[in-house]
Amino acid sequence: MASTIGSKRTVKIFVLYLLENINYPLEYCTINDIVMQTDYVMFLDFAESFNEMVDGELIESFEEDGLTYYQVSDKGRVIAQALKSDVLSSVLDSAMTAALRYLDFTKRGIVAECRIEKVDPKTGKCTVYCSLTEKKNTIFEATLVVDSIDRARRMKANFDDRPEVIYRGFTALMAGNVNFLFEASVGGGIPIIRPMSRCLAGNNVNEVAGILNGTSNFILTKMIVDGMSFSDALALAQEKGYAEKDPTADVEGFDATNKLSILSSLAFNKKICIGCGESIIEACEYNEESTCIYCENKSNSKKNREKKSKMKKNAKKGKIKWKGKNKLK
Repeated sequence: MASTIGSKRTVKIFVLYLLENINYPLEYCTINDIVMQTDYVMFLDFAESFNEMVDGELIESFEEDGLTYYQVSDKGRVIAQALKSDVLSSVLDSAMTAALRYLDFTKRGIVAECRIEKVDPKTGKCTVYCSLTEKKNTIFEATLVVDSIDRARRMKANFDDRPEVIYRGFTALMAGNVNFLFEASVGGGIPIIRPMSRCLAGNNVNEVAGILNGTSNFILTKMIVDGMSFSDALALAQEKGYAEKDPTADVEGFDATNKLSILSSLAFNKKICIGCGESIIEACEYNEESTCIYCENKSNSKKNREKKSKMKKNAKKGKIKWKGKNKLK
């Protein structure tokens, strides 16, 4: 299986960028852990790319106290700066954030412990105890009851391997600061969210097209191909179970709007506001705080009302379309 960010060339740029921005020597195992936890690079691609970069003097090494440390060379820095645009900025930013969190976790000397306790011979259930300790102070503690010893062992192995990732994920989940990625939210049973966020992470997407609402597609097909009226086509769709009893979300475009907003955020790394329109997608601009200027209290100003009205008319005429990679015009 290949790395999701692309070829070994892209992997090299990715690794050089991380090492340049971390900007201090690291052991190989630490670099490996940092890269692997991003989930963008496969181990074999990383190992081969790393050795080639050492041989090519893009990464230099030195020994201290019997340990070998690696850092990006001047030649590697030039390449990282010149070619970093070949990797999506969103991928580099998320990887860099994860790397710094991992290093902070390690430098603080946090001790992770995970053990399996109280195996019930009758039910097979057992208890998994996990904890993180910093300077003898417990900063995380969790006790979980699981249904089998095999599952408990997998949980222990994951916690032992990446305690900082599990800790961040747990705290984010408890705080509500986590994305709920549900494939069926876009395209029914078609897998699209994970491929766009992972498998296509190394690609620049210029356009997204597809049938976003099956109900509307069925109705339009019946109207165009079979010459049915809208009301008859809608009634047939409801009879067959394609349309809801209240079809407003489908026939008014709300469902397609929501799906297009999700796809756009994944494809172009931009938030598309749907809160300030009624049944169309508004081509909204964002200020530095990523707040839609048309959804703020000042949106009732005469200037914004006129601009919003013009946008609606253009949308109905089909004049609003994607321009470039990430702008609605």
